[in-house]
Amino acid sequence: GLTPSKIKSAYNLPTDGGQGTIAIVDAYDDPTIATDLATFSSNMGLPVASFEKYKMSSLIPVDAGWALEIALDVEWAHAIAPAANILLVEARSASLSDLLAAVDYARGRSDVVAVSMSWGGSEFSSEASYDAHFTSSYGASFFASSGDSGAGVSWPSVSPNVIGVGGTTLTFDSSGNVVGETAWSGSGGGVSRYEAEPSYQVTYGVSGANG
Repeated sequence: GLTPSKIKSAYNLPTDGGQGTIAIVDAYDDPTIATDLATFSSNMGLPVASFEKYKMSSLIPVDAGWALEIALDVEWAHAIAPAANILLVEARSASLSDLLAAVDYARGRSDVVAVSMSWGGSEFSSEASYDAHFTSSYGASFFASSGDSGAGVSWPSVSPNVIGVGGTTLTFDSSGNVVGETAWSGSGGGVSRYEAEPSYQVTYGVSGANG
């Protein structure tokens, strides 16, 4: 695997840094996330994390698959921005209404500067009517997974209010220097069927966008 120090070297990121609060919105409960984060930080030589967990209900079931996603999201947000506060918002379930309720909680906090959503699904005709959930009176940015199934878009990453995030593979030489980076074949992308082309993309002349 790649350590935080190796990732930071690859992208020329500061060793320390981060400010405000990174809100991570996932579904279901990960009951061991606080101790897992502490173990990860200790093993990777990171400072003790400023961590808060907010549950959208007092009774949220545990889901092993989502717990793995939560651990990945929380631990690497701390690894990249160790001075930032980490807020995990656990939605009651993976339903759209529950996930958006958790997003609304995150965006309503004045300390939140970024909202990370490592989830998404197929487009649907009324999706644009939900895009207001990905706005903040406090200037937070919203990030979502571009998908795991290759070409084609997923929502909410396709929303003009959201930064879609895909994966890459880094190649290193024997000295640990980055010699290449390749887009992961599983990352999604493409032209939305329902979202209007945002003004900031018009000048790129995206093929097939047509507004």
